[in-house]
Amino acid sequence: MEFEEALYLCKKQESKIYRKDWNGKNMYVYYVPAHNIPIEQYRCKGTPEDPTPEEISRGYVSIADHFDMYNAQGLRIIGWEPTQTDMASDQWDLLDDLEIPLEELDRMIPDDVKEMWKGTNNDHSQKGHKDTSQER
Repeated sequence: MEFEEALYLCKKQESKIYRKDWNGKNMYVYYVPAHNIPIEQYRCKGTPEDPTPEEISRGYVSIADHFDMYNAQGLRIIGWEPTQTDMASDQWDLLDDLEIPLEELDRMIPDDVKEMWKGTNNDHSQKGHKDTSQER
């Protein structure tokens, strides 16, 4: 699947995604929703950056939503940034072997995104998405 579709499904389904043509094995990308870390926990994580006076008075550090990567060496890359090759690739897939009925997948994707995909080769019924509409 195309990068845009994989990234969208990664965020909305909270699925792990990977590129089939990556040279490293067991690598994947995942979405991290925005969250707050209490000051005490933030300081315990060994972060080099001290909390700001505003964060201290608030009592927590706010982390913005972002994508992280688990790499081939078993390390987590916080704040993953895709390369130009990653963004141009059509070799993306969901790591989770989820079988999502097409009608459910269609409900998850906003109309403006579906409209954007019209006229392209992006078929969101590819591998990992099972059409169960005839099974009823």
